[in-house]
Amino acid sequence: MLRHIDEVKLLIRVLEGNLQSGGWPEILSLIETKLDCRAFLSEFDETGNHTSRFGGAFPAHMISDVLRQIKTEGGRTVLHFLLNEASLFYPYCKLQLEQPPVHLEVPQDLAPPLYQGRREQRPILEEPQRQQLSESLRGSPGVLAPIWRTETSTILFGCVFTRHTPDMIDPATSAETFQRLVRAITLGLSNYFQQETLRIDKQVLIALVSAVDGPAVLITAEGDTLAHTTGAVDVLVAHDIVERHGSKLVLKNKQVEDCLQALISGAPPTHAPNANSVQPSRSVYFTEPDSVLKRVSIRKVPNPRSGRAGDAWYLLRVSAPEEIPEEVERLLQKHHDLSHSEARLARYLTLTGSMNDTVDRLGITRNTAKTHLRRIYEKTGVHTQLELAGVVYRLSGLF
Repeated sequence: MLRHIDEVKLLIRVLEGNLQSGGWPEILSLIETKLDCRAFLSEFDETGNHTSRFGGAFPAHMISDVLRQIKTEGGRTVLHFLLNEASLFYPYCKLQLEQPPVHLEVPQDLAPPLYQGRREQRPILEEPQRQQLSESLRGSPGVLAPIWRTETSTILFGCVFTRHTPDMIDPATSAETFQRLVRAITLGLSNYFQQETLRIDKQVLIALVSAVDGPAVLITAEGDTLAHTTGAVDVLVAHDIVERHGSKLVLKNKQVEDCLQALISGAPPTHAPNANSVQPSRSVYFTEPDSVLKRVSIRKVPNPRSGRAGDAWYLLRVSAPEEIPEEVERLLQKHHDLSHSEARLARYLTLTGSMNDTVDRLGITRNTAKTHLRRIYEKTGVHTQLELAGVVYRLSGLF
């Protein structure tokens, strides 16, 4: 019987040690010491094969091998029954699951402990010892239950009393003790999987942001920071794109804020070849004091925690636009009805960022360039060189 003080100690140990799957052997070792039993906490995948998580590979191998040898009334193995049909948390008496019952003489318990400290070490057993341990587990009374089940795995917990015969075990007392253990361990598993989900999410976020060249920040629709590259927030603050309020970023740039709201609402983009297409990202262009053109892009990223569109994340990037291919001139003519000369001016003006450099490279007068630029603005619907650069880069497929 598990005393109240022992149950408290176990619960504390579970809460302290379950955040890493490698901490479970120590918890199971405590159960074995207090109840004089063999304790198992083994995970099995959808095919019935055990994993090495929680109780370790060797104990999982031993208990799965034993449970595969025992048949139930329907001819199925006990392992199949527990993984696929048994009710969660219900304590099944191991010997009562056997049909017909198997009565073996319980041998001396010669095998070393299954759990040796926090780090499990696989006992080195000769084949006779392994066979003896298997027979001991098979012929001994015990209590088993599935205590965690998902689409891809099931976790079994069991206590097998290899030093006892069936008449030495009080069914009511053992069931009560077992259920108290199950409650503590299930709580620990719940905490473990919550932490595991957070760890995986963090790894995903770090991998996502690390794969991006240049400063990048991943935020929620509310502006909460999820992950960022080194110095990325400082870059956005320095360019008056955002303000930092603790872990939350508040957008200061009206154009960037409009882009984010458009992505959140799913509104179609403007100044695009096909205004009816909803693009997964938007961009805003700005010029630094040294006249270098920069781009802030916002891209919608699926949230792996939820399939709902409203739970998407958003990746903010700051980057220097790449080279603009000549083919963009053809697209400007086709989608905005620019003449050949106007399309060339739009492309070169975006490349150089300077009207003087543009007229020198094209070999035209400044007045001619101004006339072309006025017509370009009328046809594209923009009003500044920066907005024109946005149209050109969007047509270049840079976002």
